Amino acid sequence: MASLGDVPDIDDAAGLDDDEDLIGLVAEDGQTFEVPRSAAAKAEYFQGILESDQETTSIHLERMHALEVDKIAQFLRFHDHTPPKLPPKPLPSADLSPFVDPFDLDLVAVNTTTFTRRVV
Repeated sequence: MASLGDVPDIDDAAGLDDDEDLIGLVAEDGQTFEVPRSAAAKAEYFQGILESDQETTSIHLERMHALEVDKIAQFLRFHDHTPPKLPPKPLPSADLSPFVDPFDLDLVAVNTTTFTRRVV
C-alpha cells in the first residue's frame, strides 16, 4: 500500500486486518491507497458509489494527486473507529489545537512546497 507526505503511515495504528473488506482509492497517477470499506462508507462522497455498486473494489479519483488521496485514506483509516472531534462554530481563535485531535492537526499541516504544489 502506498503512503506519501509528512504524516507517517498509520496502518498498524488503525488496525487493518488482512481479512478486512478493503477498497482502493485510486489517484490520478494510478497509485492506490486501501481503506476499510466501512471507513469509506462513512464519507458522504463515497456512500453513493458504494451503495450503487456493492461489488466495487476501487474508487477512481481521477483529478486528485496521490498526496491528497493519501491524506484522505489516512483520515478514513484513523477515523473508522475514532470519531473526529468537531471544532465549535464560530471558532474562538485560529488555533485549532484545543478543539481537534492531534492526528487531524498533523494531517492537515503541510509545508510550503507541498501547499504550492497543490495550489498550482
